Amino acid sequence: MAYFGAIALKYVTQTLTLNYYVGFVGSNPYALGLYFGSLTVVFEVLGAYLVARYATSRGKLFLNDAMPYGLGLSLWENGVLTSLLVLINYISYYALLSSPSTHDKVYALLIAHYPELFLPPVQALPLVGVAVVECRP
Repeated sequence: MAYFGAIALKYVTQTLTLNYYVGFVGSNPYALGLYFGSLTVVFEVLGAYLVARYATSRGKLFLNDAMPYGLGLSLWENGVLTSLLVLINYISYYALLSSPSTHDKVYALLIAHYPELFLPPVQALPLVGVAVVECRP
């Protein structure tokens, strides 16, 4: 509950402040990273600390609960929230492409416009390496 409350507060804060912040700093990726990172620290990390502190003061959380509490937070963020969206995407891709007429059309479209997607690994690896180098800031 605390995690979803922190996400909701972060979303509300971003909705109210992001346009002003972008107007002030422009599209500087470092400034935007600082903005999003600060919101994460304030709402998620500080929120988790405050909930743990409150639960400890009420005798509901003990020192030996620290590791499961931290692992639970990371599981919800990385394992459930992020992965759930990816899982929904993959299920929809599979559902769309499992129809014979659809996958034949998609394959024909991809092979015609993006033949490099079907290169053998020996030829594709240098292209992946170049793409990784180009993406660095």
